[in-house]
Amino acid sequence: MVALPVLIEFLVKKYKPGFLYPWEKMIAIEHRHHMNYYKFVNMFTDVKHLKESAVRRSYLDILLPVPKGSKFNSNAMYLFLFIRSFIRGRDAFNIIFRLVIIAVLLMVWLSYPLVTAIIGCLFVYIILLQMTQFYSQQAYGLWPQVWPVPEEKVIKGYEQFLYRLMFVICTVFALTFIIKHMTLFYVVLIFYIVGLLTIRSIIKKLKYQETLLRD
Repeated sequence: MVALPVLIEFLVKKYKPGFLYPWEKMIAIEHRHHMNYYKFVNMFTDVKHLKESAVRRSYLDILLPVPKGSKFNSNAMYLFLFIRSFIRGRDAFNIIFRLVIIAVLLMVWLSYPLVTAIIGCLFVYIILLQMTQFYSQQAYGLWPQVWPVPEEKVIKGYEQFLYRLMFVICTVFALTFIIKHMTLFYVVLIFYIVGLLTIRSIIKKLKYQETLLRD
């Protein structure tokens, strides 16, 4: 293996003296292969090698009303920022969207009501748990330095954001379940219960972590 590059160089110089090996092109191809791999992995989890950029999804602008009057203050600031960063970001939005699609497909494909309900509950838990990294990206980034607010307001805004996200996801799963098993419509309440319990657990751990950071 060590002699192979030397042999290639010898043959190139012998038969094509003026030939220059396209190192820059090969490096660019290798870099492109790495980026394709990172993009594939990024479909399921966060990848630090990829720089996130904002995307204007104009069809979701209805979900981003600009706070005015009494709502334009530190109490409503982080709820707006979390929603805006999520809707116009790439990583978190794409990951959650794909997880929801996968969950819906599994719920449609599986015919047993109990299994379908378990799949829905599992994905509600996974999706909300996945959003814990989203808090770190926003709460420890630029905005607290631009507009410093007490950490209680940051956590409160994050909690309100999670409740809204949970309601949307659980509603999608509930409609999917009802379409498949209309006579068992009452089972969908378990999706919302799992979501509420998961958010309470996340916020409790988050407050505990912030307490440790203060100490």
